[in-house]
Amino acid sequence: MVQAEIDKNTDPKSLQVNSSYNTITSLLNQMVGGTMLVLPLLFNQNGIIGGFFNMMITGIIEWRANLIYIDHFKEKEFDYQDTILRILGPKYEKLFKWVKWLYLFFIIMIYFYMIVLQLYDVFLFFFEISHLSTDYFVPPTDKNQFVFDRFSIPYMTLISFAICFGLVSLKNLSFLIVIAGYGVWTIISFVVFILIVFFDQLFSNKNFAHDVSDITLFSWDIGKLAGTGAMAFAVHINTASGVKCNKNQNNNKRDVSIVYLCGFLIYEIIGVLGALGIKSMGCDIESANTITDCFSSTNVATLLVIIIYVSHLISAFPIYYKLSRDGLLVLLFGEKEVSQKTKQMIDIGTLTLFAIIANIPKLSPDDIMSLNGSVCCFFYVYLIPLMMDFQCYHGGNKLMMKIKRSLSTAGFIHGDNRPRFLSTKEQQLKLQHYNEEFERERFLSQAQDKQKVLENAKLNLDSENQQSLISNDEKRQRELDEERQQIEKLKEEAKNKNIDEIQQTEEQIKEERERRGEDKDDEHFEIGRKYSCNNHDEDESNKTAKVIIYSIIGLIGLAILLYEIVIVTEQLIKSFYKKQNE
Repeated sequence: MVQAEIDKNTDPKSLQVNSSYNTITSLLNQMVGGTMLVLPLLFNQNGIIGGFFNMMITGIIEWRANLIYIDHFKEKEFDYQDTILRILGPKYEKLFKWVKWLYLFFIIMIYFYMIVLQLYDVFLFFFEISHLSTDYFVPPTDKNQFVFDRFSIPYMTLISFAICFGLVSLKNLSFLIVIAGYGVWTIISFVVFILIVFFDQLFSNKNFAHDVSDITLFSWDIGKLAGTGAMAFAVHINTASGVKCNKNQNNNKRDVSIVYLCGFLIYEIIGVLGALGIKSMGCDIESANTITDCFSSTNVATLLVIIIYVSHLISAFPIYYKLSRDGLLVLLFGEKEVSQKTKQMIDIGTLTLFAIIANIPKLSPDDIMSLNGSVCCFFYVYLIPLMMDFQCYHGGNKLMMKIKRSLSTAGFIHGDNRPRFLSTKEQQLKLQHYNEEFERERFLSQAQDKQKVLENAKLNLDSENQQSLISNDEKRQRELDEERQQIEKLKEEAKNKNIDEIQQTEEQIKEERERRGEDKDDEHFEIGRKYSCNNHDEDESNKTAKVIIYSIIGLIGLAILLYEIVIVTEQLIKSFYKKQNE
């Protein structure tokens, strides 16, 4: 479940009410989702050893990227996009918002597809136990057939369309949010189910060792698993709201690290043991969409797991959907009010697109997961954290500064409207007082609210008490005006003091650069970093090594991205030609 947006007029300290346990379980609930149903299949296809290390490396990369965001995250900020705006400027903030929307769009697409497939399995259970003839429905072995002469996936898609449209039309989602909050039990039930399947096969199947002897251990075809794994650990867009509400802010890094460790263990248990279990059962890996396709349609245990999982999907779908739609409307229309008719047209168009995608024969849920992980994670796991680290680097390593100047010249690490090169007092003050803006706005907002209360009170006063009450209100208003003038005076004094401090800082940096014989242009980077980044310096050698390794990993991420685009395009072309031949 994605957490709702935090009201930015709220005092940050008032949000810090959650214990570390609540923070960990909330983020873990948001991390572990639909990938559980496809990991055993992907581990079988790509090798259980290769899959194990693939997930481990992916998890470490995404964990480190999340810690970079937390390093730069200031207490007065409410989302990572605020941090990105402060450090990298409006271009990267807009990029992050678009990537965030795209990520959520893929998530709700996957959820819709999963709802269709899992609900069809529920229907199949009742068809099978009632011994209904296959003349009336498509059997499990041919589930992917696109036909209308019998009950099939296309009909299930129409039913799912109606359910999802009704859900997204709801105005109050509070009860669904409560249900979705129990998603951790879905995770627990699925892990228990996988353990039961594995140990049942291990102890009851006498040929277990023989059946799993030819399982793939390693394969170089890791693109799909790498993309799906990237999506599996992608909790970055939710981490800010999670750690912002943590009671002990010093535990943020520790709690996020625990979330990734728990996620890693869950994925490895499901992937490795699930792969061995369904391999021993003789599951047709190539034709299965999810792990539930490997079991009998009349299996009661499988039905219970499906019902629990579908309940979670249905409760979470409208929450994800509204966050995605509202994010798109803000990107397209800004703060302009959008009519309800426009929203309904977007709802119908989006769900219609999902219904079409769910009926593309060669396109499976793990294809969409892999594409989502490859595309979105490339930007907010590889690109943006690396640029933030470069923007905030102010050390003396010549190679690092040379790379940084190159990135700046190319326009990668400075914004359009908020200068990163500080050469005038006006620019320096703009950056220095950036973090005070929301406090000033809150103060003025409170003053305006009090003014409105006074005006309303004046209109409703009784005639006999009117004069005395107005006198008290005017006195209070004068006190507020005096307080405001005192605050503005103090801020003006602070500005003048900061100008002197910045000038002294410039002179100190120039002297130090001249003493070390380094490029004087680097001073602008250091001043910018000093007043826009947090103080979390690292050892020079470690910093350089990390950036070099991270750059190599970024190139690997780009390669996976291009690979997934080619694979999905190929699948769509095959589906098109298959329909043409039919």
